[in-house]
Amino acid sequence: MAIVILLLCAISVAYGHASLSKKIDADLRVSGDIIGLNLTYAFNATYGGRAYPVEMFIDNEDKICLFTIEPTTENESIVFYRFDPGRIPTPMATITYGLTVRLYGAGMIAGDEIYLAGAIVGKGGWNLTVWAVSKFGTIDEKYEFPMSDLLLLDGGMFISNDYDYIYIAITVMDPSSPQTDTDIMVIKYSIPRHEIVWERIWDSGCNETVGSVVAFGSDIYIGGNIENGSSGKDILILKYNDDGDYVSNMTLELSDFDEEILDMYVDNSGTIYMVGYVDVVNEEATNKDLLIMKLNTTSMEIRSATWGGNETEVGYSVTIWYEYLYVAGCMESSDGCYRDVLFAIWGREKLNLINYYVWDSGYDETGYFVDTDSTGNIYLTGSISLEEGEGILVLGYLLGSPSNQAEEKYPIMRKEAFLSSIIKTIVGIVAIPLVSMISGWFIIRYRRR
Repeated sequence: MAIVILLLCAISVAYGHASLSKKIDADLRVSGDIIGLNLTYAFNATYGGRAYPVEMFIDNEDKICLFTIEPTTENESIVFYRFDPGRIPTPMATITYGLTVRLYGAGMIAGDEIYLAGAIVGKGGWNLTVWAVSKFGTIDEKYEFPMSDLLLLDGGMFISNDYDYIYIAITVMDPSSPQTDTDIMVIKYSIPRHEIVWERIWDSGCNETVGSVVAFGSDIYIGGNIENGSSGKDILILKYNDDGDYVSNMTLELSDFDEEILDMYVDNSGTIYMVGYVDVVNEEATNKDLLIMKLNTTSMEIRSATWGGNETEVGYSVTIWYEYLYVAGCMESSDGCYRDVLFAIWGREKLNLINYYVWDSGYDETGYFVDTDSTGNIYLTGSISLEEGEGILVLGYLLGSPSNQAEEKYPIMRKEAFLSSIIKTIVGIVAIPLVSMISGWFIIRYRRR
């Protein structure tokens, strides 16, 4: 009876796992040791239509905190999900909705409170908005600050290590200017006092955009790009101090076309790691190569590396794990028709590529965020084009030891293969004790003779 129950439980687990990923069976191309793909599923927008992720992190209980923007025919909503990696996400709360909404970032502070910064179009224009949300989805606080006639575009946010301040950087546009251009707004927000401490606008006379923002010590660093007036856009690193004083800016021209920083991560030593893209020209066309950079905030020395082939590769998110950098992004398929999820592992010291993994379902997919739990499991969230519309993709990885092997191709385990492996395992579990029991019975019979 126990054996029958064990078989039924194992079969139900096998089919339960397969049902999570039945729409997104895919191929995994790797350069190095295979990693265990222990979580693959996609889900559609809560309110129908399409959805795309705008922030993700792993919290102090190793749960995935995911924020999405989900447009409907009338407005857009920011939706909060918090879930165990092995479970299908269900929305915890709708943070806000409006004609147009933006989310610049989110992070958890001491006391398990999550703070978000974003923007909403109100009756009088754009409002900068800060929310405090409990991990259970309760909206505890909401503070709005009118931004006069400025248009608030993309941006980023960073919570200070002491949890007292939020630093926000936003690409803004003044529609009343003779030549409509974009500038950078930098804001310091006090969490205990619920007020803006200072705000600054930096305008070089050219178009500037924000990709990400971090802070270390008494300085704030904003990464993005800036038009150079002749051959596209260059890398921009803008620096302010904690009092709101402009300190410096650094521009880097890595090609004759466009380059941009899309995400930044600062470690405990003050080293800032950045990812994005650089436009390159090959024999066929212009495409993008993944760009990874490393800035020493003490010496202001910078190192960079690019990686790519004849197709487009872009890095959207970066985090660290001991001596490794984990990068999430996308890579175009060989025929240029689709995008696949790219997960790359780099060495922190030398910026050397160690492994890369490409996840391809046959649809369009992009990895936008990557983070690790307390044991080193890696989780990616991104977007995937499903038959029902644009959906959210969640991938979970158990990393193998890094190496530099030749590229190979591995299929993700299908339902039949998974069930076969379960049955083989059960046969092994049942057969070994059964053989031992029968052997013991024969030995006892033999000795009795």
